[in-house]
Amino acid sequence: MNKPIWLSIMLCIALLQLSCAERGDNAAVSASSPASATALKVSTTPGLSAKPGLPVSLQTPRQQIPVADPTKVDLTLLTQQHSGRYRVRLSPSLGLSIISGEPEQLFTLDDTGRVPLSLVVQADRVGKYYLNIEVVNPEQTEGINRRALAAVILVGNDAVKPSVNGPLNSQKKRVLPAQESIR
Repeated sequence: MNKPIWLSIMLCIALLQLSCAERGDNAAVSASSPASATALKVSTTPGLSAKPGLPVSLQTPRQQIPVADPTKVDLTLLTQQHSGRYRVRLSPSLGLSIISGEPEQLFTLDDTGRVPLSLVVQADRVGKYYLNIEVVNPEQTEGINRRALAAVILVGNDAVKPSVNGPLNSQKKRVLPAQESIR
């Protein structure tokens, strides 16, 4: 790197730190200070995901239903919390529809730590669909108070079996040698 540029960068950094110190501004707090360390700290709940978010998991994330037949789907949310309320929003992916059951529900938590969700869904085509679930704790105002989950809904008997042979009209693959040029 060019020496005058390096010196001007160092001078700018020194002046910035000096002006922050003179104003009493806390903008130049180091990454190892206790304030920034506690803001990033995430408590983990045993048996649940360590991702930041509400400590909620889905007991049965995959369900299989028949084609074009309204079917009852029972889902259970698991949590380590035993008091409070959860607001649950359900939104199906394109092609999947909720026939009965509320798309937004409010649950009061009990000692079991289970939140049962029962609804009737239907899809007219064979395939893999997602039922998106957003869980929010409206009473928790600090920290992370939500979790997004998805239940996989497989429609049909052989909804996601991979094809071993590939497409019917596949041609023989032609591999060309890699060539690199600099222009």
